[in-house]
Amino acid sequence: MVAERLRLPPLPRTTKILEKYYENLNSMDRIDALCLYRNSMAVLYKVYNPHLRVRYWKREDFLPKEDDYDEE
Repeated sequence: MVAERLRLPPLPRTTKILEKYYENLNSMDRIDALCLYRNSMAVLYKVYNPHLRVRYWKREDFLPKEDDYDEE
């Protein structure tokens, strides 16, 4: 299997997503803004690199898992 070269999206598009992230920080929770930013970047990279597997983030990924609690 030959690894495909990663194609970077154009800088203006990534900059636009980053600017939107900074705007969202003023109007929503940091975790929600981060998830939205990360998922937007994942979609953008997927457009330019169809071979990538993308795992989207959601707010629940930042909450403690049930198995993290000790049952006594």
